[in-house]
Amino acid sequence: THLLVMSDGAPPASPCGMCRQTLAEFSARLPIRITNVLGVGEEVSLADLLPFAFDGQKLKRKLKKTDSRKRRRK
Repeated sequence: THLLVMSDGAPPASPCGMCRQTLAEFSARLPIRITNVLGVGEEVSLADLLPFAFDGQKLKRKLKKTDSRKRRRK
């Protein structure tokens, strides 16, 4: 699966931050083809565009740390 982002600007536009984060929740390794109507473009990965994306794995790790701290206090 690839994502194509096409614009009529130069240089070609990439997805906005909110779109990047939403896409990261589905596939951090998503290949994205950024191009314009003149055919100028490049292929990048979502991880290239959003290297420190927040994902469910990070949330699970944080919850585990929080739970262990609560148990120690009791």
